[in-house]
Amino acid sequence: MNNKPFSRLFKSSTALFLIIIFLMSLLSFVVDDKRIYALIGLCVWLALTVYSFLHEATREKELLEYIQTLSFHTDSTTKDSLLRFPLPLTVIRLDGTVIWYNEQFKNIFKIETMFDEHLNIITGADLDINKLFEVSSDGLTVKIGDNHFHLLVNVVHSDSEEIVAIIYWIDETKCYKLKSLYDESRPIVFNIMVDNFDEVMHNTADDSRAILSGTIEKTINAWANISGGILKKIERDKYILICENKAFNKYIESKFDILTSVKNINLGNKIPVTLSIGIGLEGDTLLQDDTFARNAIDMALGRGGDQVVIKNNTKFQYFGGNSKEVEKYTRVKSRVMAFALKQLVSQAEQVIIMGHKNADLDSFGASIGMLSAVKATGKPAYIVLETPNSFTHKMLNKFVASSDYSNYIINREQSLSLVTPSTLVIILDVFRPIITEVPQLLEKTDSIVVIDHHRKSAEFIENASLTYHEPYASSTSEIVTEILQYYNDGASINALVAEALYAGIELDTKSFTFKTGVRTFEAAAYLRRKGVDATNIKLLFQNDKTVYTLRTDIVKNSHIYKGCIAISTTESNYSDIQSITAAAADELLDIEGILASFTMCKINGTTYISGRSIGSINVQVILETMGGGGHISVAGAQLECDFDESLMLLKESIDKYFEDNKKE
Repeated sequence: MNNKPFSRLFKSSTALFLIIIFLMSLLSFVVDDKRIYALIGLCVWLALTVYSFLHEATREKELLEYIQTLSFHTDSTTKDSLLRFPLPLTVIRLDGTVIWYNEQFKNIFKIETMFDEHLNIITGADLDINKLFEVSSDGLTVKIGDNHFHLLVNVVHSDSEEIVAIIYWIDETKCYKLKSLYDESRPIVFNIMVDNFDEVMHNTADDSRAILSGTIEKTINAWANISGGILKKIERDKYILICENKAFNKYIESKFDILTSVKNINLGNKIPVTLSIGIGLEGDTLLQDDTFARNAIDMALGRGGDQVVIKNNTKFQYFGGNSKEVEKYTRVKSRVMAFALKQLVSQAEQVIIMGHKNADLDSFGASIGMLSAVKATGKPAYIVLETPNSFTHKMLNKFVASSDYSNYIINREQSLSLVTPSTLVIILDVFRPIITEVPQLLEKTDSIVVIDHHRKSAEFIENASLTYHEPYASSTSEIVTEILQYYNDGASINALVAEALYAGIELDTKSFTFKTGVRTFEAAAYLRRKGVDATNIKLLFQNDKTVYTLRTDIVKNSHIYKGCIAISTTESNYSDIQSITAAAADELLDIEGILASFTMCKINGTTYISGRSIGSINVQVILETMGGGGHISVAGAQLECDFDESLMLLKESIDKYFEDNKKE
């Protein structure tokens, strides 16, 4: 301890002057003939050094005595109270050395003497000393070993004008242990559903159905028993599980391998069993956890099933979702929705229909079909269309040229001037408010209908009066075609409307090759009976030579990532480059060995990404982490960054997807 004042002497500003005097004296001794002056200088330096050393030692002694006796101009009762203060106390300098502590602090760290030792050496921690002197009145919490302390710091100036910090150590270890115990015991609610139970049983021999059903239940029970919770079967295909949070990490670590376990069940079933699980946690009450779980299972089913969705107060989290959607064969829902939609239309003052920005043929075809239905009821109806792509322009021109429809297509300003709280706004082919044609319309009405086929993400229109979300459908045009067959008792549509709907279905199914089921062909057959001319549809999808060349260049300039993913970028300023890059993404799938493709273009500073897959890679999950969405085989995203950063983010998302699914 005796060498500490001396070492601090040469850390102070006094040291600079002493060093200068010493060097000048030494220089005079070497170069000057009259060394007497140099000797006098050295004597002065020695005297000043001794004086400074003694002064530093005296000042430290005064400060130590000052703090030890707590000479804060208080009476002896106050001094005694502070000396016997029940909380651990330390006093430190600006450099972090301890100049005083009480017995309670000594009892924590079990060191014989701590005077003039650095606080970090005593505690074995890496505390930021500067932060201690700057900390607010609320203090800060630190972890030292297995203990947690809340530090209250009081910065004061002593009589010797030295700045010191008085630290009060509040041991909160028991509170943290109690919080940990509370977190571990918090309830979690699971809603579990065999989301294709009817389809599986329908395609299983009669003598195997009972065994299959029992095996499914046994598998779910074995998985639930890991948690030590309570599992109840509430319907033949639905279960509810309530367990404590401490078992939840086991499920996270296994990445919910129950999804794979049930798919591996093979007892004569021709299609694999899939589960959807919705989990609610971190709610204020058990009822709120149950609400979160129901929201989560709705989200899981809305995204196509075969996945786990976790919901808390702030976000959704997803696991799985890599299977193709299984088509639902019942059309009861379409009939019920048609009836409900008709009721809302009859109660509305007027109807405004809109799709998403950069409207494609599916969005426009569904809008025209819905306009036809609403017009048949006698209600005023309009379609908001601001930014159609090139294919949509061709179809739009046909309707603009028709006197029956030219007055029903309006722009953004017209729609905002027409909308009232009594207006029914029908949203088609999109569920994210931000990418609708005019998002402000949603804030100006009390009645909203959403009809869409894209797999859900966390951002969706929540205040809709009616939502018809069918991720198993090929397109929104297919859904609207089914609704039209029940709306107004199957009111007839003309050939032009039928062509718009047919074009929407053909676009989203890539000429009936992707995501096409029985209902898709039934809808197409219905439209063909209404007068669709296949030649007109073929002409609609023709491109000029410039577009064809651009698309070919995008395919040519692609590179392969991960051995099975094609990625290409283009910086063309062509007016409809987004549609061209999307078409190029489709063509990249024609290359042997390519399972998924991504193309990128930039429009007005925004990077647009189109993702396509043959089904074995879920491009929706990949682009969802980048703020996008879509289907397992068709998805897109928009990023406000340049190509290099966008490409880096895309590859990071692809890497994460492969890492998350390496067990599956």
